[in-house]
Amino acid sequence: MEDKKRCSRCKGYYPRNESFFYKNKRSRDGLSYHCRSCHKKQSEGERYKANKKWGLKYPEKRDTQKRRYYAQFKKNNRNRHQLWTTGDLDLITAEDRSSDRVLSEKLGRTVNAIQGMRALLKKCSKTTIIKYNQ
Repeated sequence: MEDKKRCSRCKGYYPRNESFFYKNKRSRDGLSYHCRSCHKKQSEGERYKANKKWGLKYPEKRDTQKRRYYAQFKKNNRNRHQLWTTGDLDLITAEDRSSDRVLSEKLGRTVNAIQGMRALLKKCSKTTIIKYNQ
């Protein structure tokens, strides 16, 4: 007889194997806490449906949120699809550089983009990145 496992959402008991539970490295037995059917129900978009319903119920609030979000990140996205120049790379790797927030305003890129590029530069050289950009 196969060992049973209890789904923490629907409280049902199912065989303890990968056909009933997804893999999860962090759990003690290596399987998810929810059964596959409960996991699918959750991921099919309960949250998406609730957000959509809220947006239809309060269209003015949703429009205000969209405008505020766009305005907040507009300044950082102006160079989003632009290639990195050697000057940009020199600025973000300089020893006496400004903070990432100041650099993001100056370069028109997000702080995450700057930090990501700096991490990439640690792995490979500037000439490799410049060649890739061309």
